[in-house]
Amino acid sequence: PPSMDLSAVSLRLLHAKSAVIAEDNTATNSGRYILAPSRNEDDKFAIGLQLLQNDVVALCIRVGVPVAALWPAEAMLLNLRALFIFCQQKVLQYEEK
Repeated sequence: PPSMDLSAVSLRLLHAKSAVIAEDNTATNSGRYILAPSRNEDDKFAIGLQLLQNDVVALCIRVGVPVAALWPAEAMLLNLRALFIFCQQKVLQYEEK
């Protein structure tokens, strides 16, 4: 697993921030994508939120939550609820044995 050291996390966020893909809307390059540089401090929050949302979906999939029970990554609380329900069902199945 990646290091959770504050400097390492900060460095990963900095690199992730510069790797956010934005659509290039210029007339000659429509349909192509460019790397969007960081614009302000709000980018750090937005990137952190996206990473958290993706981690929640990855966790749900890793433990076996059916994909049909999951919502888009932006619906993080609904995905956490789906994870909770799935875990409750597994506990009940385990206790019945």
